Order: sequence, then structure tokens, then C-alpha cells
Amino acid sequence: MIVEQPTLPALSLPKQQTQAHSFPRRQPEKTEREDNKLKMSDRAAHQWYRFVLSFPPHLVRDYARKFGLNARQQVLDPFCGTGTTVVECKKLGIRAVGLESNPIACFASRTKLQWNIDPQELLQHALMVADAANYRLERDGYFDDSTPRLLERPIGKKGKPIQPNANLAMTKVPDATPGIVTKYAFNDEQALLARLRYNRLVDIFTGVTCYSLQNHLRTTVPEMGQVETDELYVGVDKKGSHYVFPIQAKGGTDKLNVVQIEQDFAVCAHKFPGLICRPIGAQFMEGGVIALFEFEQSNGSVSISSEKHYKLVPPEEVTDADLKNYQQRTAD
Repeated sequence: MIVEQPTLPALSLPKQQTQAHSFPRRQPEKTEREDNKLKMSDRAAHQWYRFVLSFPPHLVRDYARKFGLNARQQVLDPFCGTGTTVVECKKLGIRAVGLESNPIACFASRTKLQWNIDPQELLQHALMVADAANYRLERDGYFDDSTPRLLERPIGKKGKPIQPNANLAMTKVPDATPGIVTKYAFNDEQALLARLRYNRLVDIFTGVTCYSLQNHLRTTVPEMGQVETDELYVGVDKKGSHYVFPIQAKGGTDKLNVVQIEQDFAVCAHKFPGLICRPIGAQFMEGGVIALFEFEQSNGSVSISSEKHYKLVPPEEVTDADLKNYQQRTAD
């Protein structure tokens, strides 16, 4: 038996009347409030970093004045962020303590509270950073003549690459580079370092028996950060003195820069304080000539103390006339 489900009569629901309500729009204020904006005079201390969760320093000054705070009282900011409260209290001569767990915000606070910085030392550090940046840009083929006035240097200072003396005499050296290395070598710094190593050119240039200690040294120097040296030699002379020779090599269109040599001096002072530091620069020149430089540091400036040019040739190309000429140099 089939039982059909009865059909329910259709229900007619009463229509609900809807009423539209209109709310008056809030009109924007004609004059924009300045209470929560950083003033131009506060930007030097409070806007050299990016940090959104902060409030303008003039609010701290206003509240300190309203609460009548003075040097006999002390302010605690348990979430001090980038130190706006602590800094402004210090400006007003009010003792203040701040607590902060965020390492970036804490770094900004500590930096803003360091008021015993030597301006000249800070400027010199800024110049060093600028020189390092310019070197890396020039190394990658980027040049910019519109240097900011603050970071300008006289011609011949750190910003300029070190150029070999084109009028310097050249010395022929019998080439001891293995033929298979010569066949597959490029024209870059590694090829230059290989030629220095196989032909003991560092020994010849310095007059010290040298040994390659490490290739492509990357290390950290306090107050300077990460530095790189293409190769590190150590050596001993006939008197028994020990030396360290950081080598900077440049092939192709790359050029030596004083900033690199300053870094080499810093590496020697930090890693090898008991050794005599003699930084060396090597540069490929036209015609297969290799220019070698030795540098010295005096009163914070770097200068070239010695420069020699060598050309690796087959042994038969070193003639008797060449040897007589070299002997005359020794006599001089």
C-alpha cells in the first residue's frame, strides 16, 4: 500500500516592511591634527630607522611638563620600544629606565642613548663604509660621479683605484707555471694567484721565503665587520723574523683599492699580532706583465712603499743583456 504524504497548504507570510536609515557622514576635519606626528626637529634622533610601533617624542615632553617631572624623580617605561621615552627624559635631565625584549628596538634604544661618540671618529667610519661600498660597486662595473658632499675625498685618496706606474722598468722571470695550468687558466684573480704561487713571485718581490697559508680568507675584524683577503702568505727571513703577507689580486678590469689594504692591515693586527705585516697587491697589466705593490701604514693612511713589474717568459728569453742589466740594478 502506498501512502502519499499529504500536501501542506501553501502559507502566505506577511510581507515585512523595510525602512532605510541614513546616517550622517562624518565630515573630515579641516585642519589635520599634528599631535601624533613626528616633528622635523626630532627626526635626526628618532627617524634614522624603520619602526612603526612608536609615538612622537614631543608627547613625552608634554606629559613630563604636565606631571611636573624633574631630576629628583625617575621614570620607568616597561615596554620602551625604541627608547623614545628614555631619550626624551635624558634630554630633560630626568632619570629614566626602559625595558625591551625586541632586539632590534633594544639596539635602537641603546644607540640613541650613546651620547659620548666622537664626531670625527663617526665621520671616518662613515667614510670607510662609503669607500667599501664604492669599491664593491666599481668592482661590479658601476660608477657614479655624483658622490654626496659629506663623503667626497680629494683625488688620490681611498675612493680612487691604485694604478700601476706605466714608466716602471720590467723584470723578466723564467716561467715555472705548469703548462696545463697555463693552458686552462683564465685572466682573473685566481689565475694571477696561481702564477704568483708557482713562480714564487712573492718571495722574489719581498726577499723573504714565503709559504701560502690560506686561499680566500674570510674573517671578521672588530669594529670593521667581515673582510676578505684573496690569499695569505707567511714567511721567515735570514734573521729568523716571521712575516704575514695578505695578498690582494686583481685580474681583468678589476683594480686594487686602498680600502682593501686597510682591511688587510686590520686582519694582520687582529689575527697575527706577533708577526710583521706586509700587505701585497698584485695586478695584471697589458702584455702579461704582473705589477706587485707593497704597502705601509703611517698615521692612519696607507701608501705604496715598493712597486715592481715582472713578466713570466720562457727561460731562453732571459738574455745575457737582461742579466747584465739586472746586475746593474743591484749595484745601484
